[in-house]
Amino acid sequence: MDHGLEVSTGSGNGLSPEQYTQLVSLLQQANLVPSASIPSTSNATTNHIKATPLISTSFSASSLVNAGIPSIPNYWLLDSGANEHICGNISYFTSFHRIKPVCVNLPNKTTILVHYAGNVVFTPQFYLTNVLYSPLCQLNLMSVAKLCESLSCVLNFSNGKCLIQDQTSLKMIGLANQVDGLYRYTPASDACSNNFMLSTNKSCNSSFSVSCNSSNCIPVAALWHFRLGHLSNQRMTKMSHLYPSIVHNNKDICDICHFSKQKHLPFSSSLSHASANFELLHFDIWGPISISPVHDHKYFLTILDDHNRFLWIILLKSKSEVSNHVKNFILMIKTHFHITLKFVRSDNGPEFLLHDFYASHGIVHQKSCVETPQQNGRVERKHQHILNVGKALLFHSKLPPSFWSYAVLHAVFFINRVPTPVLNNMSPYHVMFHQLPDIQLFKVFGCLCFASTLQSHRSKLQPRARKSLFLGYKPGYKGYHLLDLNTREIFVSRHVTFHENILPYKFTPSSTTPGW
Repeated sequence: MDHGLEVSTGSGNGLSPEQYTQLVSLLQQANLVPSASIPSTSNATTNHIKATPLISTSFSASSLVNAGIPSIPNYWLLDSGANEHICGNISYFTSFHRIKPVCVNLPNKTTILVHYAGNVVFTPQFYLTNVLYSPLCQLNLMSVAKLCESLSCVLNFSNGKCLIQDQTSLKMIGLANQVDGLYRYTPASDACSNNFMLSTNKSCNSSFSVSCNSSNCIPVAALWHFRLGHLSNQRMTKMSHLYPSIVHNNKDICDICHFSKQKHLPFSSSLSHASANFELLHFDIWGPISISPVHDHKYFLTILDDHNRFLWIILLKSKSEVSNHVKNFILMIKTHFHITLKFVRSDNGPEFLLHDFYASHGIVHQKSCVETPQQNGRVERKHQHILNVGKALLFHSKLPPSFWSYAVLHAVFFINRVPTPVLNNMSPYHVMFHQLPDIQLFKVFGCLCFASTLQSHRSKLQPRARKSLFLGYKPGYKGYHLLDLNTREIFVSRHVTFHENILPYKFTPSSTTPGW
């Protein structure tokens, strides 16, 4: 700083005889040095400086004075212009030692000569090392640079306070308040200084974040909070209204309350959505299912368009298939709709971590935080929707749970074609393709139907139809998925006659039937 203190390495600017005599007297009173070790006043300054190299240091201009023995305040100023800590109150030191003389020139051309330094401990987590001691220093200064270096901490300055945090855990270890444009750290009293993790005043009543030491000094403001079993601020306020003797401050911070009662922050409903088709796709995996399925599928991959809420599911036998399906789906969109996907949102599953593939197509992958499925809530809620409709189809048709895959595929077919208030009572199909879906395709899931047999596979006297059950629609075919009620074969046919008022399957769930 251009107005900072200068360091002198010669003996010409030493202490005056009166100042040196006063310094020696103070050191003797504090029992820092024995009387016999103090050299004579007349030549002490000059001889000592010549014999011992001086250590350079500097402090901000507004911090120090050299007039007599000042009344030193009980707070410490955070000083970004100081390269060393300095203190004028010997009672703060827990240990001290003699050092090479440190000669500091003040802006008024006088000098402070420091022979001693020590350690100052506020809490087990917050302490200062190599603090210079000078009884001529009017203020206690805490060097920001030295503090960050020795404690590996970060200082977060804001309007009104400075938060001192551990760099690794970001746990608060100290707090300085802004007073008259300066940031003051007020240590706890001697009884509380080793037990509290935050700065307090002499009566220990500004905060009460207590450490786990065997003996703790409980602040007055925290006493009733502890008596009432760490009651919440809201309840404590009610109690203080009923009993005026209860002292409580809502601004106090209690570590124990956070350790024992911390909850996840609430999630507000998201009102944002993509502005165009295929701008943002949600991906998620459902499963595994405990039921033995017809085709060994245990999972399904869910894909949801954020703009039109159109839904796709892909049946999976294992999660290892997901990466290929994601790549193929994105390429399908580009080919059929001539649109390049912009964003993909998923959880942190390794199946979706296709960094090189996304980068090659200019796609941004958005991931939810660990154990925070709410951030991908749209597709998570869609799972519940799919399963609810799928269960209804199974229960109504009386099909066994092993046919769950056909039920969820048929459920998705309906969901895409039913109006929803999210889209102003339009269906996802309508928004996607700009036309109403053909409701003539809708058939009752699990109803009786008859499919024509192939001419090449029958003789003139064989049946011309197969008694079957309707299982849904086959993607990529203009035909229906059917279950032959005699042979139990699942096949695809276009020539089908439906009897939707008859449900031929008579499966009855038992107590041993697995659920899903």
